[in-house]
Amino acid sequence: MYSDFSFKSRKFIKNKYYNQTGIYLWINSINNKSYVSKSVNLFNRLNKNYLSKSYVFKNKGKMAICAAIHKYGITKFSVYILEILDKPEVETLSSKEFLSIRENYWHSLINPSYNIQTILNPFTGVNHYRYGKTVSDSIKSKISKTLKGRVQTDTEKQIIF
Repeated sequence: MYSDFSFKSRKFIKNKYYNQTGIYLWINSINNKSYVSKSVNLFNRLNKNYLSKSYVFKNKGKMAICAAIHKYGITKFSVYILEILDKPEVETLSSKEFLSIRENYWHSLINPSYNIQTILNPFTGVNHYRYGKTVSDSIKSKISKTLKGRVQTDTEKQIIF
């Protein structure tokens, strides 16, 4: 568990978790609400995201955990590293699939309050934040202009607006 996010503590976290793939848990000491997530580089995720005031401020309207960190301050939170996944183990499936399976396991076990989705596959299908929303003609035009002259991948060719 880490609740001291001073420079010295961040250096220790970097030495231990830089380039480590795993699952982590944030707990708010004021209300005991929690947040479970995954990362392919735990140190970068913690340091560049949740320990960055600008990231938290920018995302407080999009992510409940960022709103809570902004409201209560990082000193009211502790982070737990729930599971470290060895690189060879991750490579047996696609790393994203394996991480999602492990994240879903911890999510169902803990039932964290700050996680918005009940099934943690946030950027696909009905779980995507833009699912069901329409794209304006001006945005379609900008996307079209950006993509003109570029070789499209098979995935890009399948996208229909």
